[in-house]
Amino acid sequence: MLPGGSARGGAWSTGHEGTKGAIAPGQLADFSILDSDFFEVADDDIQTLRAELTAVGGEVVFAEEGFRRYDAGPLPPVTSTWSPVRVYGGYQRDAERRTRGRVADEA
Repeated sequence: MLPGGSARGGAWSTGHEGTKGAIAPGQLADFSILDSDFFEVADDDIQTLRAELTAVGGEVVFAEEGFRRYDAGPLPPVTSTWSPVRVYGGYQRDAERRTRGRVADEA
């Protein structure tokens, strides 16, 4: 077993002790607060759980009504600059051509 349990062990195994692995001041955290206890709901109800607050890298990225005071505001626009499709093209172009052709055929 890794030292300190799963979260601390994960931080230890990647060399991030001190910055990850615990919910503590100065540490980064990815977590969600759910509307019900994951371990208490029936298996079939797990799919209906909703996040009330989500933090990524220690920053709140989503907050429902009861946690709005922690919301940092709107997220920046989504960008695909990292995507290899932007450089090399991809299946979406073929799909767009097929869709355009189908629309033209129906007209």
